[in-house]
Amino acid sequence: MAAPAEGKVLLYEALALKDGNVAALPVKIHGRTLAQERLGPDNLLRVKFEGPDLDDAGKKHQLAVLTDGLALAGRAYRLYCRKDDHVWFLAVGGRWPTAEAARSSLADFAACKSIQKFTARPALALSQTFGVDGALRSDGITRVEVHRHAELEFRALGEPPEGVLRIAEVEDAIARDESDQPVLDRKGKPMPMEDGCGLP
Repeated sequence: MAAPAEGKVLLYEALALKDGNVAALPVKIHGRTLAQERLGPDNLLRVKFEGPDLDDAGKKHQLAVLTDGLALAGRAYRLYCRKDDHVWFLAVGGRWPTAEAARSSLADFAACKSIQKFTARPALALSQTFGVDGALRSDGITRVEVHRHAELEFRALGEPPEGVLRIAEVEDAIARDESDQPVLDRKGKPMPMEDGCGLP
């Protein structure tokens, strides 16, 4: 297969069979994702599980793949994350000693405050998004500053100098009702705004 064009990578896939075996699938050309850029496209394996009609033995085999990993083409793989209908595995023992080490190189996922976020956030790196540094330099941006501040502290910084893109990393804002009172969940705790709301 010819080398992928700019912005594309080779995508390695496999099928986890009901009997516990794993079959390699044909290699595809795929749009490069952030995870593939940072972790190495050769280290990621996208796996589809055979099913859904599994007997007890089949369920046991597939659970073993998820918990113990799999071996393919002489490499050992461990669970990285789930995204849509596929489960992604990462080659360990070479560049990355563990899947956790690879995840930690992308972000501080251990800081996620819920199981849902911890399991969902690594999958974000499998969308076709990238860091802003290189992409924005062609638009006159010469420096990117990342600040971790409360919203008001960030606003107090004022306008950035010409050629500087300033990014704020802020904690989740608490949702408020029409009376500006915190919205509470069923347990009486303040509810954070959902992801994607951004700064007003």
